[in-house]
Parts: sequence; structure tokens; C-alpha cells
Amino acid sequence: MDRVHAFDREVIFQAAVFEAVSWKADSIAVPAWAFTALGLPVEQRNFRYGEMLNQKASS
Repeated sequence: MDRVHAFDREVIFQAAVFEAVSWKADSIAVPAWAFTALGLPVEQRNFRYGEMLNQKASS
């Protein structure tokens, strides 16, 4: 970006990150650090796809 801006300060850079989640998330373990980061007790369990769905959007 610095090299491009050296030629033209008006250039605007843009990026996006997309994610897709499927029912296969149920087979992935939640890492211990995720519980710790959220201030929750660490437990051994997998992600829960059904709980990731936005119920309001699907009605």
C-alpha cells in the first residue's frame, strides 16, 4: 500500500473476509483458550452448529 500511495495518495484499499459455517462444525472441538478468553470455565465440547444460527433471520 505504501508503494502505491507513493504514486497516488487518493487510492483506497479495501478488503473483506467471509466465513461459512456448516453442520460439520459439530465435529470441531472448542479450544480451551476460547473459554478462557470469554471468562468461562474450560470444558471439553464441540461447537454447536444449531446454536450458531440466527433464528430471527430464518423466520
